[in-house]
Amino acid sequence: MSIAYQDSVEDLRKEVSSLRENVAEMISAQVQVALKKEYDRGWDDCMEYFWSKREMDEKKVKKILDNDS
Repeated sequence: MSIAYQDSVEDLRKEVSSLRENVAEMISAQVQVALKKEYDRGWDDCMEYFWSKREMDEKKVKKILDNDS
């Protein structure tokens, strides 16, 4: 094998390796964004559920207190 051929093969390997790293970084960034969106959606749903239950509990307590009067 000639030295020029070996150098071009090595350059190609470096480019492919760099491309793989770039693709992995892009995928990682996309996964992080998707996980954050899913976390935020879950948190929002959780808080909505919590506050709706709390309002129901307050209405029940008020109704009980009104009936005791």
